[in-house]
Amino acid sequence: MEYRQQGCADRGLPHLIKGDEAASVAALVDNLPGAVYCCRHDEDKTVAWVSSQIESIAGCTADDLMQGRVRWTKLIYPEDRTRLVQEVDAAVRAGQPWSLEYRVRHPDGRDRWVLDRGRGVFDEKGLVCLQGFVSDVTARHEADNDLRQTEARFRATFENAAVGIAHIGLNGQWLCVNERLAEIVGYTPEELRKKTFGDITHPDDLDADWAQVARLVAGQIPNYSMEKRYIRKDGSTVWINLTVALVRKSTGEPDYFISVIENIDLRKQAEQALHNRTEEAEERATQLRALTSQLIHAEDQERRRIAQVLHDHLQQLLVAADFSLQVVHRELAEPNLSSQVERARTLIRDSISESRSLTSELSPQALYKNGLLEGITWLAGWMQEKHGLSVRVTHTAAREPADEQTAVLLFQSIRELLFNVVKHADVREATVTLEAEDGTLRAVVEDCGRGFEPSAVDGPAAGDGFGHFAIRERLSMIGGRFEIVSSPGKGTRVTLEAPLRTEVPAA
Repeated sequence: MEYRQQGCADRGLPHLIKGDEAASVAALVDNLPGAVYCCRHDEDKTVAWVSSQIESIAGCTADDLMQGRVRWTKLIYPEDRTRLVQEVDAAVRAGQPWSLEYRVRHPDGRDRWVLDRGRGVFDEKGLVCLQGFVSDVTARHEADNDLRQTEARFRATFENAAVGIAHIGLNGQWLCVNERLAEIVGYTPEELRKKTFGDITHPDDLDADWAQVARLVAGQIPNYSMEKRYIRKDGSTVWINLTVALVRKSTGEPDYFISVIENIDLRKQAEQALHNRTEEAEERATQLRALTSQLIHAEDQERRRIAQVLHDHLQQLLVAADFSLQVVHRELAEPNLSSQVERARTLIRDSISESRSLTSELSPQALYKNGLLEGITWLAGWMQEKHGLSVRVTHTAAREPADEQTAVLLFQSIRELLFNVVKHADVREATVTLEAEDGTLRAVVEDCGRGFEPSAVDGPAAGDGFGHFAIRERLSMIGGRFEIVSSPGKGTRVTLEAPLRTEVPAA
């Protein structure tokens, strides 16, 4: 299109208005958020007139451009220049305005994005000039670019996350899902978007989920997490951990939900396996407690049987033999034979005494008739009489075990520990303390003797330590505890703990 050179400068805005109005209009133009221009439609878009605001945009004065010291097209990025010329030419030919964004180089080294809105000015003879308005849109362009980058990062995060992520409508409809979620439930993203979360939630978990959704929408909670089950496309069940937050509109009304779904199926399987093993271990522990109780009861019954045999048979036979020898002794006149018979009677009386002592040791009636405390008191006297060990028995609100087997086990354990004092401690005194606290009966056996290193007698292969090992194992089987505190030269303190009430199933 032919462009007429003359008249372009005359179209400058200040020249169109005369008098005082010209100064007002010039001031108004200079205060616009951009620069007003008028230029020729030549290759360089030669500037005929431009407002002073161009300096803040391009870094050159209006005079630089109007005097030709700076060419506007030379300021435009080469990559944008061709596009600008083509689109302006097209707009002029069509008689339409244009609106273009392009970059210009600024002397401060920071490039500017500008928005150029203009049109061709025509008269009856054709195109007169190009007029327009240029504004700096760098900030907006950078913000748009930042927004695009943010959206790209969000999309990458959404698609590549190691957990399932979804946007869900207020009606439960899947709006947007990532590939990880599709993998978890076995549906494609397209298939999921045709469903609601209720369609794939296990029926037993759905009511609890909707209840949390209602609280979230009502503003009672900021978010919620729960473990639930999804039903996969193939009909199998998968455990997931669900975390949900609500996105609201600017008006505060609910808009949609953001859900994060983590596959915890392997963890749930491990928990179930652990639960099963725990139940099995508890069942076996119960069986062991029952067997321990039966073993203690069987041992006790055997001791009582042996004691009964000693008392009812052996002792009676020995008494009868002594009586017979007494008759023979009265009838003998020979002194030598008489002394032999008397010696035989002495041996028989000693045997009777030992038999009675062994009967008491095997089946102490004080224990069976009066309980553990009385049994320990009897044991203290017996240790003094048989072994010269003075045993002081103290108690603080001691209570009796609920079952006889526990009392027998504690009695035997304390007797074993007192034997150890006699054999190894090299002292003549020991203390036994009984106390009850929080459902536990505690017995403490102490001495101030030689002491020892507990690890030296730890285990069934440690000689005399087998007594300790047996005590520890039997106590543990009824839910008790065994502890030794000792060191060479500093005495020994042994603590036995047993529950006041043990739950042992019937044999």
